[in-house]
Amino acid sequence: MLGEALKLLEESRHPMGVDEIAAALGRPPSAVEGMLETLMRLGRIEQVRADLCQRCPAKQACAEVDHISQYYQLKAG
Repeated sequence: MLGEALKLLEESRHPMGVDEIAAALGRPPSAVEGMLETLMRLGRIEQVRADLCQRCPAKQACAEVDHISQYYQLKAG
């Protein structure tokens, strides 16, 4: 499963969110979150925040901002 998630991020041209990765892999988001945590600990991927949410005037009141703005990509280097 880790290999599938890593390959998906390698082939992606943009950072991907948990829900997007889960849908592509056919796995529940909770399982994908665990895979992403493992890949981050191994130094293979990094978490990035979406600029769109950071610029949104409603971000302070938005209950979804932390969930929506968490994206993952291959670690540079």
